[in-house]
Amino acid sequence: MTMRRTKIVCTLGPASNTRETVAAMPYDQVNPYTETRWQVTNPGSGPGKGDIYWSGFVDLQGKEVVPLIYTEIGMWQPEVERSRAVINEKVGFLDELGNVAIPIQYEYAEIFDKGKARVMLNSRQFFIDPMGKELLLVKSTNHFHAGFKPIAAEIIYVVAPSFYPSDPRVTDYRKLNRAIWPRVENPFG
Repeated sequence: MTMRRTKIVCTLGPASNTRETVAAMPYDQVNPYTETRWQVTNPGSGPGKGDIYWSGFVDLQGKEVVPLIYTEIGMWQPEVERSRAVINEKVGFLDELGNVAIPIQYEYAEIFDKGKARVMLNSRQFFIDPMGKELLLVKSTNHFHAGFKPIAAEIIYVVAPSFYPSDPRVTDYRKLNRAIWPRVENPFG
């Protein structure tokens, strides 16, 4: 197999037509990843066989800093500082340097959306946050609170679209004839 050499070329200034080779590297593809890393890819250069493309990372000087071990690397998500990555059909997430931030262990993982990613581990689906911590989502207005408060690090209330509003302060109670909390801070006072 003949290895192609890719040149990283940059334009010197916004109005300049001058281009300069920054680094010539022995990779089939070179793509920007973050401000300090380039994703590099070669066919069949990783630990597997066949026509699989393997990816890793180089720094801005062209030095390989993460070996070509990934079969897939997703787009960088700056809002959560993570990107989805796959090795041997297992999925995890990388940080801005291309290092593993959330272990490559999931059978399935979606990209992060609104601070959470759906993953599957041992055939069990759940959500994780950008630090890899498991999230428990309860669709309820309040009855779960007594059971979960002693064991939860944090309880976050969210308003989700539904037929029943989850915030009693804005619920249009039609037959309510007394003061209730939280509409009134101290309804018995």
